[in-house]
Formats: sequence, structure tokens, C-alpha cells
Amino acid sequence: MQSIKIEVQKRTEFGKEKVNKLRGQNFIPVELYGTDLKENVSLKVDYKTVSTHLLTGAHGKNTIFSFELDGKTIHAITYEAQIHPISKKILHLDFKTVNETNKVKIKLLVKAVGNSKGVQKGGRIQQKVDQVQLMILPQEIIAQVNVDVTNLDVSEQLVISDLVLPPSAEIIKYPASQQVFFVKG
Repeated sequence: MQSIKIEVQKRTEFGKEKVNKLRGQNFIPVELYGTDLKENVSLKVDYKTVSTHLLTGAHGKNTIFSFELDGKTIHAITYEAQIHPISKKILHLDFKTVNETNKVKIKLLVKAVGNSKGVQKGGRIQQKVDQVQLMILPQEIIAQVNVDVTNLDVSEQLVISDLVLPPSAEIIKYPASQQVFFVKG
């Protein structure tokens, strides 16, 4: 399982004032939970290290992090992020432990790749689904779903079942017949 190693520290600062002071020292308060743990663990992580991977990294919010905690290596994924509405800074993160045998729920962007035959003939491509939610094994997480639309002609469509995904991926929310791309004439 590919992961980004980060340094974490157990957090002893609780309450609004102490957590704000923590943020002023460029730390993000984090809660870690999961079936691998007996109880939730409060941590703090370096803002710049984590935000770089979450905001501009290859897998974005779906990045798997690894860190040492009580002598054990823990793998975790961001489950929820609290973002400031104006500054867009990360205020708080919830990490959920992951392992190689259990699937995680993620969202991936869907992106058209190539120049469609139908567009070359004057049609317009319409994207009906811009992201998909799926269950997937952590080691198979991809950055986004790239869909080759090169052979898509006027009045043709691609549906959810046409998406090329890793073997363990199961799309949730959409039926297999849900239209993803359509070329309107």
C-alpha cells in the first residue's frame, strides 16, 4: 500500500482557546479512529506537510498517510476535513485507519480524455457525472477516473458500466446505466 509518511504527536490541548493556539503554531488538530484501535486518539500534525499532500498531492483527499504511534505503524485516510469558509485553511481532520483487506469509501473526479469524433463533427460533449463515490481497496486508489472519449460520436454515450476502474472498485450511488458522457449533435 503506497502511503505518505508523516510525523504525528499525541495532542494534550483541548478546548477552543488551546486548539486555536495550536493552529497558530502551524499544527492541525486530528482525531484518529478505526476498528484497529481500542479508542479514538487525539493527535496533532504539521500543517504544511499534510496540507501539501491533501490540497496539491496526486491523490488529494484520498491520500493514505502512515505514521508511528505507540511503536506501531498506522495507515490512515482522511475521513472528514473541516475547512475555514473564507481562508480555506484546514482547521481539523478526522483520520480513519485503513488496512489492505478492507475497502474504503472515496470520491473520485471523472475527467474526459481525448477529442471525441462527435465534437470534431460539430457536436458538444456533455458531462452528466463529474465525480463518483466508490468502495475500493486502499492499495488500488487512483487519482481520478480518466475516460477516453475519442471514439464517442454524435448521439453516443458512455455510462457508468463503461468506466475503467481498478478490480476492487464498486461504484455506489449510481446505477450501471447512468449516463456519464453524451455527445449532443
